[in-house]
Amino acid sequence: MKKYYIYILLALVVVLFLRFNRQDLLIKDVVGIIGGDHHQYYAMVDYFRGQAPFWYSDAPFNKRLLVPLLAAALPFERGFSLNLINAILLYLGFAFAFRTLAGRYVKPKVAFYIVLLHIFCFPVFYYSVVGFVDAALVGWMMISLSLLLEGRYVWFCIAVAIGLFLKESIIIVFACGLLYFIFKRNWKQAVLLVLLYAVAYFLQQKIMQILNYGIPYTYGWEIELSTLKNNLARPRTYLSFLLSAYPSLIIFAIGIYFYFKKKFAGQDREIILLCFAGLALVLALYVYSLFVAYSDGRFIYPAIAFSIYLSGIIAKENAPAC
Repeated sequence: MKKYYIYILLALVVVLFLRFNRQDLLIKDVVGIIGGDHHQYYAMVDYFRGQAPFWYSDAPFNKRLLVPLLAAALPFERGFSLNLINAILLYLGFAFAFRTLAGRYVKPKVAFYIVLLHIFCFPVFYYSVVGFVDAALVGWMMISLSLLLEGRYVWFCIAVAIGLFLKESIIIVFACGLLYFIFKRNWKQAVLLVLLYAVAYFLQQKIMQILNYGIPYTYGWEIELSTLKNNLARPRTYLSFLLSAYPSLIIFAIGIYFYFKKKFAGQDREIILLCFAGLALVLALYVYSLFVAYSDGRFIYPAIAFSIYLSGIIAKENAPAC
């Protein structure tokens, strides 16, 4: 088993190396330029190092505190530090996913292939270590879901609450976890999840008010038809969506097909519905992004956290010879 964790690390290094810290070795003319949001996170690293004021970073980027805070503690250049934290959390996410898949659903070799399927894909290659925090979020989502599927419910609730300080998209895992507990009639854990998430939310708001010079921190994405028009006019919108659909949305479609063909065992029903709900919410987030932001494959990237576990259930129920 231990050798697979090393293989996963090596595979991830291969995928992340070329784009690490936007060096784009050998591929500068191919990858092009993606959004400049990374400067917002770099400014937060500078803030935590005492090298810049808080207002150098804009909302909503400056409320995603945890990755810049961890990066600020490292003795490296700000971009290198931020992307190293992204890579570490992403690796931990894949490692936790492998452990859960190999321990509960499929043989270690099959679990390894499933993890590789999700490492060698466009979102991991293109968006992970270029100054954003999406890779750290996806890694944390995989860790959280691993804890949930292994029955470590208290740790799952704690992980989701901490995830709020990574990025607000963790609410997808919160919603799916809550649905899972409701399906299982586990009211105690459902209440604990809501309570811890609420505490984390109000704590975050209080921290942001303090950092924001005592001014209450308010921010919301505004739906605008002009933003939708601009997104639909860009060829990169369609290209990034198509490239990011592999493997997550393909696995989603296969899972739905198998579900209606009744190819899944009854004991996995709650987990299957959890994965379906997560993938559907990621798609809803993508549609929402078309109206409020520069939309690209980053909004599809979190689907990996759900499709990697759905893949394990598909393999378990439909590839018994593996």
